[in-house]
Amino acid sequence: MKRLLLLLLLPPLHTSAAEKAPSGEPLPAMALVERSGVWQLQPTQLQSYVDELGALADIRGSLADARLNLIDARLRPGAVPSVLELGAQSTCYNDAHEPKAFVQTLLQAGDYRLECKGDALGNYSLRLSVGKRSQMLPGADPASGSWQLLWAGDLDRDGKPDLVSEYSVEGGYCQQVLLSATAGAEQLLAPGEPHCLAD
Repeated sequence: MKRLLLLLLLPPLHTSAAEKAPSGEPLPAMALVERSGVWQLQPTQLQSYVDELGALADIRGSLADARLNLIDARLRPGAVPSVLELGAQSTCYNDAHEPKAFVQTLLQAGDYRLECKGDALGNYSLRLSVGKRSQMLPGADPASGSWQLLWAGDLDRDGKPDLVSEYSVEGGYCQQVLLSATAGAEQLLAPGEPHCLAD
């Protein structure tokens, strides 16, 4: 089940207060919502929920209809002009107990292609290609376990697709926004700060 995850950087994974940046200011959060077929980013207030042991269990925003709550200072409110439909397969992992070599397409639209590749040692990697250019994406390593594409669309409104991903780490999950508008010369997407949640 897809999580409406989010918060803090690891470590720590335990909190019961409203999340704040190191400066003490509330973290910039946007709710990704779909209303009448139109996708939008809207400011939201985040609240953290802890389990009976005091571990951070969930992060929810103030908008009940949010598909995802995103923490990334690069995001701005407004309509999201283009959204890519996700395929039936959006998770990348290689079973360490039964590793195999494979190449699996997670997303394809025109010359835009996201592939998951596994090897016989149980490792996997993610490669994004746009035409002849390509980039390895973060979050795929032998220790992380799995990577999932949560959403794809033009979050930064530069005419190029951006991604929202979730990947597992020891003891929890991390969500990460990857944007094209802030990508460097050798990049297709620039990863944002990952925000992690205890499992």
